[in-house]
Amino acid sequence: MTGASGEDAEEAMTEGGFANLRDVNERLVLAVLSAQAELETVSRALQHLANSANLDPLTTLPTRPLLADRFFKASATARRHGSRIAILFVDLNNFKQINDTLGHAFGDQVLRQAARGLEAAVRSADTVSRIGGDEFVLLLTDVGERRDAVRIVEKVCVALAVPVRVGEHLIRVSASVGIAVFPDDGADLSSLIDLADAAMYRAKRRGVGAFAFHGDEIPVDPVLAAARLAMLQTPVVRLADASAEFERRNQQLRDANEQLVLAALAAQALQAGAELAQRRQSEFMAILAHELRNPLAPMRNVSALLARVQPDDTILPRLQAIIERQVVHMARLVDDLLDVSRAETGKLHLILTDVDLVAVVVAAIEACRPSFDVRLQHFASVLPAGTLVVSGDAIRLTQIVTNLLDNASKFTPESGYVTLTMTVAPLSVTVTVADTGIGITPGALAGIFDLFIQDEHAVGFNGTGLGIGLTVVKELVSSHGGTVEARSTGLGQGSAFVVTLPLRNSVDDREPDRASAQ
Repeated sequence: MTGASGEDAEEAMTEGGFANLRDVNERLVLAVLSAQAELETVSRALQHLANSANLDPLTTLPTRPLLADRFFKASATARRHGSRIAILFVDLNNFKQINDTLGHAFGDQVLRQAARGLEAAVRSADTVSRIGGDEFVLLLTDVGERRDAVRIVEKVCVALAVPVRVGEHLIRVSASVGIAVFPDDGADLSSLIDLADAAMYRAKRRGVGAFAFHGDEIPVDPVLAAARLAMLQTPVVRLADASAEFERRNQQLRDANEQLVLAALAAQALQAGAELAQRRQSEFMAILAHELRNPLAPMRNVSALLARVQPDDTILPRLQAIIERQVVHMARLVDDLLDVSRAETGKLHLILTDVDLVAVVVAAIEACRPSFDVRLQHFASVLPAGTLVVSGDAIRLTQIVTNLLDNASKFTPESGYVTLTMTVAPLSVTVTVADTGIGITPGALAGIFDLFIQDEHAVGFNGTGLGIGLTVVKELVSSHGGTVEARSTGLGQGSAFVVTLPLRNSVDDREPDRASAQ
């Protein structure tokens, strides 16, 4: 029994020892893992602390110690390769005013925006560092010539000048830049920064957004300098004010563009009108030459006959009649031309008196009776009894009615109808001359009173005339304070011309209208 119990005890002790050993090993492993985790945490904290010591907490840009370390490495490389390093000292203009007026929190946002703009303007191998306040130092590596630094400075000024929205304001930052070059101006970072700082103050005296080198200066393009100066005059504006100003200027631009388009369209219309007028004038001169040639031919024939006839020859009265008719025809052509010329120059002279318009119309009908007879046309008139007094020139009023009647007869076929109707209103009288002639096309109706205008089918129907008779009618009617209107429903549908004149007075006891047919 005793031996068996001893073996059991020994076995139990062996199993307990292994269990304790496993527990110890597990605790040891956990302790090692915990120590490694703590070590990694401490390492990260130390690295973060080291990085924080070299980065600006506001802009996260390298501070002066990190800048010095990078300069040391870059200068060693520059010595080996014989290249240069440029140190740019950048000072923001008007930052104190912005900071004091809008607050430090606003100023901090401006500094962060400026830092981002500077980083965007330089190469990845270059360094942008904030060394205090609104002052930045740029380390430009591998600079071949001083002028290479000028291009970077221009990019920096442009990048800073881009307007940035900060809260309810728009910020456009400008800077003055001083430049020193390694190894030309100095061998260590501190002296180069001091030299660039001094050059920056000289740049400030040159104006907004300027730069200057230590020692000999490279002149700035005055055009670029003027552009920067104009662009940077207002560093801070309210967004609402900028939006209102933008809309105002945009509206001005739209108005100017609209006026330009209208002017261009008007110029095109004037050019087209001038070209059309020139073409019509050329056509008119051709027609005029033809019209003047028509009476000249019979007059030339009569002249040849006169040389052969005797003084008592019975043919003389006939020859004289031919000459008189052609002279009257030429005189009428010349008179129409003179009337148009006088109307266009404002020299059309009227002798105004109290005129009985009914008597004027009757005289015009009598003058045109031969035209109706020759063409075998039916003519009818409806005239009021008594008198209708208007203030006008009797000769010119007769000319109006005569031209309308002659025009109606000329463009009405044989056996056609021409009518003249006078109607009276309380303050005016209307004379309407209508016909059953060839009509007026819609395209020609709008400009029927324009000078030298004749409908194409009218020219083909009756080639006589210059196309100025209706122009004379319109000018004479307007000179009497009246209106004239042309009406036609189209080709072959006849036409009507309606003249309305103001009444001077009228006879109250007027008999019923009288009608006549011829």
